[in-house]
Order: sequence, then structure tokens, then C-alpha cells
Amino acid sequence: MKARNFALCLLFASGLGIAHATITVGTCKSAKNPYLTISSAIAASPANGLIQICPGSYPEQLIITKPLNLVGLTIAGQPGVTVTSPAGGVSTGVGGYSLITIESGQGSVNLKNLSIGEVVANLGNVPGLYSEFCGYLNPSALVGVTYLNSTGTVENVNISGVSLPSTSILHPDQGLLPGCGIGVAIYDQPTQVVTVRSSSITNVGYAGIYSTGTLIADFNIISVVGGFSSMGIATGHGDVTRNTITMGGPYAGEIGISGADLVKANMIQYSDVGITGAARASDNVLLNNNTGIVGNVASLNIIYAPSTYRPTNIEECTFPVSIPLCVVPTVGVNLGCQDGSLVQENGILNVGVGVANVESKASFSPTNVISGVTTTSTGCAN
Repeated sequence: MKARNFALCLLFASGLGIAHATITVGTCKSAKNPYLTISSAIAASPANGLIQICPGSYPEQLIITKPLNLVGLTIAGQPGVTVTSPAGGVSTGVGGYSLITIESGQGSVNLKNLSIGEVVANLGNVPGLYSEFCGYLNPSALVGVTYLNSTGTVENVNISGVSLPSTSILHPDQGLLPGCGIGVAIYDQPTQVVTVRSSSITNVGYAGIYSTGTLIADFNIISVVGGFSSMGIATGHGDVTRNTITMGGPYAGEIGISGADLVKANMIQYSDVGITGAARASDNVLLNNNTGIVGNVASLNIIYAPSTYRPTNIEECTFPVSIPLCVVPTVGVNLGCQDGSLVQENGILNVGVGVANVESKASFSPTNVISGVTTTSTGCAN
């Protein structure tokens, strides 16, 4: 009997633990002792707890240092949950001017059903210096969500307005520079994985998702203001699949997807280079990019663009003048003088050069359909 009572006590205590692990921010579920800010709920929650957030706007900069689950509650007829910059702006930290910074160590931090409004930096008294610094040296200074050596999932999160348009200026050498801003920044070791799925990241200045670790990006919609060196998704490792990416260009140096082990079933448009650095690129649709794919492992992609384009970030080329250097051919696949045998079963349509930089002793598969192009292929300049 004593053993049975002890077991019941353990079960009861366990049940209490589970109940206390769920915290609500706001009064939509109960008006009894609610947490009024997300920050206070984060501080009170145990590790691996669930924080449910009532609809509303929360002007807070969040720093999360333990594994947690933050979920915005969806209530019919009410707006969603929006985290915005606090009064005075976002302070700088390890992750830049980041509205939500995650440095949890062990365990995952998961964000779901949230919106992130415009990120406004607390610049102090040097906005001019900051603007120059941001435009020339650190275009990623503004960040919606930053993961620092942490794992987790960002799901159904809408991020918009992470940009500083005043830095989108013409540089004498580089052309148009992007405004500051990354939607989701991930600074991780390759063994740690962050997943971004079913999210909307729009009107960002520099990059939609930037990762130095392992990224799983799936079913996201991304649009980037654009400029020299801006990018839709960049990652060292991981899978980038079924995303829609619209860049602001095509500006020289602008990239739709950079890196990843697998880049599959994405739609990428209006960039200088659609895909580069991928270990494997397949089943993608690339529209109106200066170069569809840079690399020699590409299959079952559809690549379409007009035969020429005019770089819009070169000042002399922004006006309707006849400068030969301002009109360059588009390219379906740029092999970079590598073996092209794994470039197969692609549809390459209307571009200026179907396959560029083919080594003299190499070839690309005849299974590719190359139609309406000005030049089927070009060799390497040796």
C-alpha cells in the first residue's frame, strides 16, 4: 500500500510539473495572474517549457538562454502575435541588433505562429556613422531571429521590414549596396540543426536566411530588397527545398541560394545567380536570373531567362544608353570548367548561353533540352 501511495504521489507531482510547464502571456485564456510580457514568461518558465502567447503586439527584445517553446495562440477574429522593437530600439549584442536572440546551449528553442515587425536599432547619437558602417562593412547588422550555437525550429513565423533602406546607395566600385538586415541568422557548428519552415521572410535588406551551420529550409517564401552580395538563403550544410525566393535584381553579386547539400524543388527569380555552391541541385525552377546554376551537379531543373540582361546596380547601366558592357548574355548553367557529365535532363530555354565554361575535353549530357538559346555552349578561356 505504501508503495502504491508513493507511486500515486509521484504521478500527481509529475502532473503538476507538466501543468506548471505551460505559461500563458496575456488574458485570452485566463485573467488570473497572467504574464503581461513575453520576457517575464521566459524568465519564469522552466527549461523545455511551453509559453503560449495571446494575440497582440509585444514591443520587446527577447533573449532566450534555455530550451523553450514559444507558440502564438490563434483566435478567430483577433490579430496574431507580433513582436516589435521596444521603445528606443533594439540594443546590439553578439548577434547584432537582433530582436530575438537564442543562445540556449543544450536543447531546442522552437518558435511558432509569430510575426516579427520592423527591427529598429538603438543607434545612440551616431546614426550617420552607423549608416555608413552598416552599408559598407556589416550589412547584416539588423536581424529578426538569431540562433547562436543552438538548435530549434522556426515555423509559421512572418518576418518583414528587417532592412535599413538608407544604406541602399550606389558604391563607386560595387554598385548598389543592400540595406542592412537578415530575417533568420544561424551561427552554429555543423552538428547543430535549425529548421525554418512554412515561414514568410519579406522586405529584408541583405539575406532571408543566413546560416553557418546546418539548415533545413522548407516551404518558405522569401523576398530580398537586393543589392551587391545580397542573398535569399545561404548555408554551409543542410537541405533547402520547396522555397520561393524573389530577389530585388538581378544585381551583380546577388544570389538566390548559396551552399547546401541538397537544393531541390525551389523557385528562384530575379537574381544574378540562382543557385551556387550546392552539392546537388535538382527539380528547381529558375526564372529571369542572369545565371541559373553555377556548378556541375544539376538535374531536372527548368531554367528560363531573356537572352541578355543589363546590370541595374552599375550606375552607367541604369539609363537607356548603348554601352556594350551593360548588355551581357544570360547563362543557363555555368560549369566553371568542371566535368559536366552530371548536368543532365535540364530544360534550358531562351538564355544567351545554354552551358558556359565547358572544358575542351569535357562534355555535358545530351539529355539536356536546350532550346531557343543564342549559343548552346562556350569553352573555357585557357
